[in-house]
Amino acid sequence: DNTNMPEYPQSAYNYGTWTAEEDKTLLNARGQGHHWAQIQRTHFPSKTPNACRKRYERLMERRGIYDLDREKLEKVAHEYMGMRKEIWANLAARVGEKWNVVEAQCMSSGLRTIQMNARSHARRQRHESRVSQRAATAQ
Repeated sequence: DNTNMPEYPQSAYNYGTWTAEEDKTLLNARGQGHHWAQIQRTHFPSKTPNACRKRYERLMERRGIYDLDREKLEKVAHEYMGMRKEIWANLAARVGEKWNVVEAQCMSSGLRTIQMNARSHARRQRHESRVSQRAATAQ
């Protein structure tokens, strides 16, 4: 029942339903580490960044990704904050960065973006190794 919903005829935003294709686009964009305003500007100019975020959260709930109840999530967050330097320090040392810089880069990029970049790096290393082996064999 939309009788209590205010109408905003001058609004440029579309508060309507989401299509399956839009859901797929939203999931892909977020999986690439894009932030809400960037997703909205690039893919959904007729929706708000907040609408994109809320739709994503609903999709994740349906998929069971947010299974942790509030209490468990608070405990995980508390423990994480207590040991975050310890968690990120080894990785930071390997790449020659400060731990908090590495943490920020990883957290803002998202897991899928990190995985994609790790695969690209591994492919590049294999390619460079084959090239140097061929060069050594040719001499």
